[in-house]
Amino acid sequence: MPLRQFLIAVPNGHLHIPILVALVMALVVVVAVPTSSTDADAGPPPVAVESAAEEPTTASVRLRIGSDERLVETRAATVGLLLIEQGIAVEPGDIVYPARATAIQQGLVVILRLTRDVIVHEDEPIPYGSQYRYDYTIPLGQKVVVQAGANGALRRSYEVRTVNDEETIRTFIEEETVAPTNEIALVGLHAEGHTLPPPAEGQCRSNRAVWATYYTAVSAGGTVTRTGTGVFRGVVATDPDVIPLGSRMYVPGYGYGVATDTGGGVIGAHIDLAYGANDVYDWGARHVEICLLD
Repeated sequence: MPLRQFLIAVPNGHLHIPILVALVMALVVVVAVPTSSTDADAGPPPVAVESAAEEPTTASVRLRIGSDERLVETRAATVGLLLIEQGIAVEPGDIVYPARATAIQQGLVVILRLTRDVIVHEDEPIPYGSQYRYDYTIPLGQKVVVQAGANGALRRSYEVRTVNDEETIRTFIEEETVAPTNEIALVGLHAEGHTLPPPAEGQCRSNRAVWATYYTAVSAGGTVTRTGTGVFRGVVATDPDVIPLGSRMYVPGYGYGVATDTGGGVIGAHIDLAYGANDVYDWGARHVEICLLD
């Protein structure tokens, strides 16, 4: 019975204290009783346990690029991942078989056809030459380089197509010449070069056996050499095809000399040693082994 109806039912609407206490105790008992025995007996909620991830399996795969084939061990899931694993970049126009999305399986053979277009440069060297300037303040036989020489090059450019690193097509593009830089050197012509000591051991670039004669400005019929110097001791006429002009040498019994002249009768292994008007002619024609310094 609702409390209000109960109060109404009590005579005169007055509720005695003992009755009120009994009602409150009854309500407490009702609230304390569990609504379901099932809920009361249930334990703590279950805890979910994650299962450990399975380790990827290793497969043996044959990777073939042209005539090259190698066996690789991989844990890649697909052919595409295998190529990434192996550091192989696939570009448009390349062929991959089977397709990159194919799953890796034991014993699979992966075949690649890699096509590349590259620009190739080929250089043909152009040797530099030497230019000599004669200096009468530098001792005879000495050489001072004032500009180093550098080889040039004839550069040809091609567009080259390769398939699996083997050239299949070569197309010429252009040709470019890089001119060499000639060496410039000062060559000493100081007339006292014959008084200098002979070269030390190891200073000779090479030795050459020659027939050596001598000449003067009078016998040569002129006072200016082929390279524009005067005729005096230390000037040597040579065959440029054998001993190039500008070459420095040491002639035992004569001293240091520089190839600055040529002569109609100086052919092959023949040198002609110059003497000035005031020099002592102390040379007689003979065979001699000379030291070429450069």
